[in-house]
Amino acid sequence: MDTGGEVALKHEDVDPLDVAVLKQRQNFRSLVCSSSFEILQHIFHSYVGIDETHGFPLNLRNHRIPLPALLSQVCTRWREACLSDCRLWSCIPFGLNQKWASEFVARSGESSLEISSFLDANPLPLALVRGVMHRIRRLRVVGNLDELQDFCDAIANKPAPVLEYLFFRGYAAYNSNILMLHIPSTIFVHVAPRLRSAIVPQAHLEGFPMPAFTHLTSIHLYILTASDTVRLLQNSPHLKELHCNTIRDCPLESTPNLLVEGERVHAPELTTLVIRNIKLAGVISFFEALDAPSLSELTLKCIEIKEEDVQRYATALPRVLSAHIKTLHHVQSPCDELKIDGDNSEYSTVECCSTGSGEERTEIWRDSGHASASHLYLRWIATGGNGAFDTQSFLASLLRAFSAHDVRILNLRDRHGHLGRSSGCLQAFPCVTLLHYSRSDTKEACRWDIFEAMTPMEQRIHTGQTSLLGGQTLFPLLTKLVIHDSFIPQFGGVFLRVLRRLAQSRKHDGQLLEIAFEECSYSAHVMAELKKDAVITWNGAWCPPFSFGGIGEDPELENWEMWGSMFDEP
Repeated sequence: MDTGGEVALKHEDVDPLDVAVLKQRQNFRSLVCSSSFEILQHIFHSYVGIDETHGFPLNLRNHRIPLPALLSQVCTRWREACLSDCRLWSCIPFGLNQKWASEFVARSGESSLEISSFLDANPLPLALVRGVMHRIRRLRVVGNLDELQDFCDAIANKPAPVLEYLFFRGYAAYNSNILMLHIPSTIFVHVAPRLRSAIVPQAHLEGFPMPAFTHLTSIHLYILTASDTVRLLQNSPHLKELHCNTIRDCPLESTPNLLVEGERVHAPELTTLVIRNIKLAGVISFFEALDAPSLSELTLKCIEIKEEDVQRYATALPRVLSAHIKTLHHVQSPCDELKIDGDNSEYSTVECCSTGSGEERTEIWRDSGHASASHLYLRWIATGGNGAFDTQSFLASLLRAFSAHDVRILNLRDRHGHLGRSSGCLQAFPCVTLLHYSRSDTKEACRWDIFEAMTPMEQRIHTGQTSLLGGQTLFPLLTKLVIHDSFIPQFGGVFLRVLRRLAQSRKHDGQLLEIAFEECSYSAHVMAELKKDAVITWNGAWCPPFSFGGIGEDPELENWEMWGSMFDEP
C-alpha cells in the first residue's frame, strides 16, 4: 500500500515546490532516525561549541535556554542522545542560572567540569562549587574583589585533583578597602597536581612554599615583591611564563638579603618574563642572579627612574641585562631590528626583535603599545620633584648592551626632535640600512638634528644646532629612510634643506637614497625638490623623476603607476 507521501507524489495536481519540500522532510527524518547516537553526539558537540583543546563556550550566546537543553527538546531520539552524553552537560557557562547549573551538574555524571561564574549576576552557589571542586578542570570567576575574596576563601580548603586552569578577574567594589585578591599558600589544601595555568592578575600570593602551584607553567599576577619573585621561581621549577602587573602604590620592593651571596635563581624552562611598574632597586639583584637559559621574551614596562638615580642605574641595568640579551639572541636569533621611542621627557621605550626577512613586520612599528612580538621591550618613566628630566645618558648606556653590528633596521619615534642629541649613542649602530622615523611635533620651525647627523660633517648646512652633533656620520650604510606620521612643512623650510642635503650627500657617494613618506601631510614642493636627488614614494605611490605639473603636482591626481610601467621604476 502506498503511504500518504507516495500518494501525494503521484497526484498530478500537486505543486512541484510542495513535492520538493516533502522530499526534503522525508530525507531529514531519515537522517535523524537512522544516525547513530555517536554521530548525533558529535554533531551536538560541534553545535554547542565544545572543543577538546580550548574548552567550552564561555556564555549562553544570548540563548535564554542552554543549547544542550534546546537540543534535548527537539524529539525523543535527540533527547536520549543528549541525556546519554555526560560531556554535553559538563560546561557551566557564564550567565547560567542556579537551577540550570544544578541540572547540568546532575546530568554530567562524573565528567570533569568547566565552570564560569559572574559573582554579581546569577552567581553559582558556593555550596555547589565546593561540592564538585574535585571534578572541576577549568574554573573562571569574575566579580568585585570583596566577593572574589569570599569565593577564594570558600574553596581554599577543598582539593582540586583535576584542576588545570584557574582564572580569577576582580575589580574594586565601591567604598571597599580591598584592592587586591589574597591567595593563601595553603590553597586547595596543597592538592592541585594538574594545575598548569593561573591567570589571577589582581592577586597577591600569601607566602611560600605554595604546593598547589608547584607544577605551574604559566602565571599572571597582580604584585610580587622581588623576594616573592625569587620564591615563586624556586617553588615552580617548570614555570615558562611569568607576568606580573603591579600598581604604583605597591611597586617591586628592595628586600635586604634577597639572595645569599653567590646564590643563583635557576629557571631552566622560563621563556617569557613580563613585569610592569618596577622600582629598579628591587630587581637589579634579581636579574643579576637569574639563570634563565630558555628566555625568549623579556618585557619590563614602566621602569621608574628618579633623577638622582639616573647615573647609578645607567650603569647597573645594562650590566645585569646584557647576559639575558645574549640569551634572547641565542634562543631566538640575532636582533636585527631595534625600536627606540625617545620622548626625552616622561616616557621612553627600547624594543628589540628579529624581522626574519626585510620589512615583513613593518606594521609592528605602527603600534606603539605592541610588545608581544619583541624579544626585549623596555619602557621607563622619568619621575622627579620638578617633573620630567633628561634621560639621554640612561638611553645611551642601555643601548651599549645590544649587539650593535646585528642591527640592520632601526625605528625611531622622536616625539619632540631631541633624538639628534643622542647621535653619539646611535653611532653604536653603524650597519643600519633601513630607518623608520616618526615625530609628533607639528611646529614648522622644529629641529631635524637626526637628519643632519646623518650627513657628513663637511656637507652639513649648519642650522645652528650642529654643536649638539658629533663629527661622525650617523648610519653611513643607510639605503632607505621611511618617515611615518609626521608633519611636513608645506614649503619645506629647514626640514627640506636638511633632508635634501642628506640626499645630495648620498648621491655624491654614488647611491640614491630612497625616501618614503607614509601617512604624512602632503607637500608638492617638498616632493618636487627631493626627487631631484633621491627616489621618492608618498603613501606607497612611486613618483617619477620629472614633473608634468610642476610645483602643483599631486600623486593623488597624477597616474604614477602608469609612468612606473613606462620607465624603470626603482
